[in-house]
Amino acid sequence: MCRRLLAVVAFVAAILLPARSPAASVTLSRESSLSATGQTSDDSFDLSDALDTFGPYDNSMGDSIDVPAGGATRAQASQESNVVAGIVGGFARGAAEAQVAEFDAIAAQGESSFELVFDVLDEDETLRLAGSVNASLDATSQVSLFRQGDIDPLFAQFGVADGVSFDEPLTLTPGHYTLRAEAIVTGTPVPGEASYAVNFNLVGGVNPIPLPPAIWAGSGGLVIAMLCARRVARRIRHC
Repeated sequence: MCRRLLAVVAFVAAILLPARSPAASVTLSRESSLSATGQTSDDSFDLSDALDTFGPYDNSMGDSIDVPAGGATRAQASQESNVVAGIVGGFARGAAEAQVAEFDAIAAQGESSFELVFDVLDEDETLRLAGSVNASLDATSQVSLFRQGDIDPLFAQFGVADGVSFDEPLTLTPGHYTLRAEAIVTGTPVPGEASYAVNFNLVGGVNPIPLPPAIWAGSGGLVIAMLCARRVARRIRHC
C-alpha cells in the first residue's frame, strides 16, 4: 500500500509541475568574415577568411608594404566570436585598421563583420544587446538588428571617435531577424581604426502552462482517497 501511495503521489506531482512550452526561437545561420587588402605602385596583398558554421571563431590577419619614398601601406582585421547552435546567445568582438603611404597612396582597407540570422517563432521574446562601437575618421562601425520586411532597423548603433556604449532590451515579435556587427576602415595617410563589441541573449518562450481547476481538484481528491484507503486497510488488519 505504501509503495502504491508513493507512486500515486509521484504521478500527481508530475502532473502539477509546470509544463514548458516548445522552443520559441531558432538560429538559422551565422557568418564571420575578415579581409585586409592593400596596394602600392609596386606591390599588393589581399587576405581574407570566413566561417559560416556555429561555434567559436578567433582569428586576425594583416600585412604591410613599405614604400621607398617613406611610410607604409597597411591593413589588418580581427574577430573573436561565438554562437552555440540552437541558442540565440553569444558574443562578437571585432576590429579593423588601415593606412596608405602618403607618397604612394593607392588603396588599403580592413574589414571585420559578423552576422547572425534567427527566427522568433510563436511568442514575443526579449533580446538584450550590450556592447560598444568605435570609429575614427574615414572608418565606420555599427551594430544593427533588422526584421525581415521592415525598411528601418529595430536597433542601430554607429561608432564615433570617442566610442559609444549601449545596453538595450528589445521586444521581438514572431518573425525573421538579422543581427549584424561590422567595422570597416578605408585607408588614408592618417591611421584609421574601427571596432565593435556586442553580447546578445534572447530570453523568453518558457512559461508555465496553467492546468484547469478540475485537474487540480481531481489530483488532490485522488491523494486523499489513497490516504483513506490506507487507514481502512490498517484497521482491517488489526481486527
